[in-house]
Amino acid sequence: GICVHPYYLMIPATIACSFAFMLPVATPPNAIVFSYGRIKVFDMAKCGFMLNLGCILVLTFAINTYGVPLYSLDKFPSWATCAAGGVTLGPSALPAGITGLPANVTV
Repeated sequence: GICVHPYYLMIPATIACSFAFMLPVATPPNAIVFSYGRIKVFDMAKCGFMLNLGCILVLTFAINTYGVPLYSLDKFPSWATCAAGGVTLGPSALPAGITGLPANVTV
């Protein structure tokens, strides 16, 4: 496993499910606007792609800034299991005595 906090993957995936802006069948407001016949699918897809791209950028920024302190994403929870033999990502994954720095660099 990758041994990251499960919320770090679940929260963005859940929020991203509401970013359906591209097609007429994506949301009821899209279907209503499309039903008038004055807009084409290509126009909706073009504008929707830009909205989706912007939302993904905002979501990535949000989960990595205020999402970390809000949900304690920097700590692996005790209720989750790590299939990698208890090794978690980050500086604590290094064995004792190894700093991860080159030999000529001291701390």
